[in-house]
Amino acid sequence: DVKLEAPIAATTTDHLYLFAKEVGGNALYLKVSSETGTWSSWQPIADTAVVDHAFATNTTGYRIYLFVRRSADQQIYMKYAF
Repeated sequence: DVKLEAPIAATTTDHLYLFAKEVGGNALYLKVSSETGTWSSWQPIADTAVVDHAFATNTTGYRIYLFVRRSADQQIYMKYAF
């Protein structure tokens, strides 16, 4: 099992999303609540395998944006999550 830390939540009009960072690793994971309140299992998020700093989300309507900083180049990247 993957151990996760620093969870943050984001909501869209119809779902609740929970993001968390891998403990001792660099990947981000996602869990989604359905309309009935049932949660999905944790899933790794593609293209976030080198996230080693804090991350944040922002929601606009049905879209969630994920912001991450990578230590390799100290740049902040935006990923359209959903």
